[in-house]
Amino acid sequence: MNIKRQKLSIHELISMVFSAPFIALYLIIRLVLDNVIGLAGLFFSILWLVLIPIIIPLYYASIMNIEWDYPERHHRIKPFLLIVIGYLVLTLTSILLLEKELVFISASYTINGLVAWLTSFKYKISIHMIGISGPATALLLLGYYADAITLYIIGLITAYSRMTMKRHTPGQIITGFLTGMILTTIAYLAVKP
Repeated sequence: MNIKRQKLSIHELISMVFSAPFIALYLIIRLVLDNVIGLAGLFFSILWLVLIPIIIPLYYASIMNIEWDYPERHHRIKPFLLIVIGYLVLTLTSILLLEKELVFISASYTINGLVAWLTSFKYKISIHMIGISGPATALLLLGYYADAITLYIIGLITAYSRMTMKRHTPGQIITGFLTGMILTTIAYLAVKP
């Protein structure tokens, strides 16, 4: 295997491992371990923040015969709308049945997802960066400082990989990172868990 191909495959692995659903899984597990989220919250969170956001893009990528991470902006519109609807279902379920912290987390995913989806009509914002900086900011606001710093560092590593793979420009990376931070803070202030 040549060095350039090996280097690219490392970036692809980083991009895959640190995609939004896997970051959500980390966030959920962290909150479950501290008894912030109960078993019902665990079930609904895994379903709507992890499984559905993995299954829908993979399904659409396979039927459209494109790469899993949707290199073209216009390909992500339909599958991402379905994911945002799933986030909204989790938010409504959380409001009715689950912990206030999960209302904050799900509202954060919903508002970030909605803005990313709307932005995707005209601009290729980095969903990876939203999917990392949003949960990092959520953890920061909930008092999990070491976890937040870890995710911010993971965000920088992932940003480098996404740019190396030529999936995003620096502007798209920065816009995604800031969007996740700002909208998650707004969700926190609105819900105040």
